[in-house]
Amino acid sequence: MNNINKLRSHRSFRVPVTEEDKIKFSLFMGKDLDSEQYKSIELVNLSLTGLGFYTRKKITVGQSVYANLAFKGSSFHIPGRITRLSEIVNDYGECEKYFCGLEFDVDDHRMSRAFIQKFVSSFSSRRLKDHLIDLLHDQGIASKQSSKDKISLLKNLYQDMRKFDELHGFLKIIFKETSRLIKASRFHFYLVDRNRDNLNLFDFEKEAPSENQFSLKGTLMEKVLNQRRIINTKLGRLDSDPLYNELLSLFDIKTTTLILVPVYDEQGTICAVMEFANKKGDDFFTYEDLLLCEILSFTITSIWKDFHREPLEDSELEYLNTSEFELIGVSEETLNLKRFVNSVKDTNHNVLILGEYGIGKKLMAQIIHHHSDRKQMGVGVVNSHDILNANDLSFILNGDENHVGKLELYSGGTIIIKDVCSLQMESQLKLLEIMNSRKDIRFITTSPSNVELMVSENRFSIALFELISERSVRVPALRERKEDIVPLMRFFLEKVCYANGLYVKRVGPKIVEFFKDYDWPGNVQELKTAIDRLVLYHGSLHYIEDISPDVAPVIDVDLGQYRIYQNILRSVSTSKLEGLSLEDLESLYLVTLIQKFFEKGESISNLSEVFKMSEERLRQTLFHGQRLYKEYFDIDLKEIEKLAS
Repeated sequence: MNNINKLRSHRSFRVPVTEEDKIKFSLFMGKDLDSEQYKSIELVNLSLTGLGFYTRKKITVGQSVYANLAFKGSSFHIPGRITRLSEIVNDYGECEKYFCGLEFDVDDHRMSRAFIQKFVSSFSSRRLKDHLIDLLHDQGIASKQSSKDKISLLKNLYQDMRKFDELHGFLKIIFKETSRLIKASRFHFYLVDRNRDNLNLFDFEKEAPSENQFSLKGTLMEKVLNQRRIINTKLGRLDSDPLYNELLSLFDIKTTTLILVPVYDEQGTICAVMEFANKKGDDFFTYEDLLLCEILSFTITSIWKDFHREPLEDSELEYLNTSEFELIGVSEETLNLKRFVNSVKDTNHNVLILGEYGIGKKLMAQIIHHHSDRKQMGVGVVNSHDILNANDLSFILNGDENHVGKLELYSGGTIIIKDVCSLQMESQLKLLEIMNSRKDIRFITTSPSNVELMVSENRFSIALFELISERSVRVPALRERKEDIVPLMRFFLEKVCYANGLYVKRVGPKIVEFFKDYDWPGNVQELKTAIDRLVLYHGSLHYIEDISPDVAPVIDVDLGQYRIYQNILRSVSTSKLEGLSLEDLESLYLVTLIQKFFEKGESISNLSEVFKMSEERLRQTLFHGQRLYKEYFDIDLKEIEKLAS
């Protein structure tokens, strides 16, 4: 995710410009340098995405312009448009000039970054530090913000400023400023070696690891690594932490209170630990202190993520690529699934995996393959819902003179047949024939329905059932193994945050309890979707305390917890709600979310891109959802009906 785009909604920091900076600035009324030039303009501030300036002449908002800037041999020309206009009045209420906001009309900000890099590199250390604290002391901005908002603004300031240049000493400046804000008397930065045995003290002057090395064993630092959490504590006289005893004996460095914060690299491994110690007054560090330190950790993760790491070795890359094929959970049910994987992975038995929709049956099949001796030969997937008849199945598996079939592609490997229960009898018999002819391939089939019951009802071939179920396992629904919810939350939080370039977010106890209490009719897939929404809808927050209706699952029929619609559902009987399918719930959910976009005037084509759906499918889902609103809640959504038509 583009970091600058994320910050634009949070007052991305603009560098103030004065007349003494001697930046040459000119503006043209058209889309090139041949257009008429504006007179009497004065540059006020500059950022990666735009600039602000004063002018004596009123300019229309939305006007396309062309900006030209030059500073000490560096220059760039860029198109843009006026996005803001406000009057600057004198003591008599007369308009003396106008302030204009200009947004660059480009997606690539390399030109503005290079220019600002040159500009900011000319700053003295004093001016740079003033920029870091300016936002917190600016009465026009910071005094109107809550403490959390100030911290969020400071985070944006750290990130924007660091984007401008490889500024020597900048890391020390932000550590020093953070230390001042939380009233810590000392700060250190420890780098964790690759073997996780030792810590190297970071040298802020050289911006490199120092020669001072300490053992991790038995220290609070080791606890940070093992538990992946912040430690905020006081050290008493009887505490015997080896690291702090060594600091005291070798360097006479005393430690009373301290906060230790993990720093993650781009792969989610703790690569360093920040230490702030000896809070003035010997008090514990506060909750807001912790938030500020976490933001600094997030900043280092997203900006300095490679500053001390060597390139990953091939073996480590292989581990990272395959680590997703693991079962996540601590419940007895998950342990039994792991035992099953170990018992079948190196056999040639075909496997049948049963379980509800969204439980992860395909993932279970992939795990079996990736832990087996066949993993080098590849794994293919066939979705039974795409197969209308035996000819379709034959084409997909055998191919023809113009297409390579999956049997050839994955010879010696594994083929997963999703939802085998959906195959018609003709296709079942064709599959039986193909499987009997290709003993070099392992077939793993999945089914949300009881195939054995289908056999007894003559809806499924008994011969095929016996062949696909040489070994079988049922994956329990998530509501049957609620001990796995928190580990799965942690796993998906890390995965989604890393995928979007975010430091791993923390969630409060209210959200954890909400997730543990919910019945998850959509199973693990619904949990993952909820985490996706939780992260993406709260992109500016690092600590998420409350769950919003945009994230909460729509309806939990079994528990009678109707969450979003709890007020209007009081008049709806539970028996009526039990008729809602998972597809119905998704339609209701989509209608709920899309109303916000609709209020902003978004078109159906834009919404289809936002929700990653074709326009036709989006219209069908919205039409279905608005009908459910009318049927269950007696709410008429004319706007949605019009949008879906």
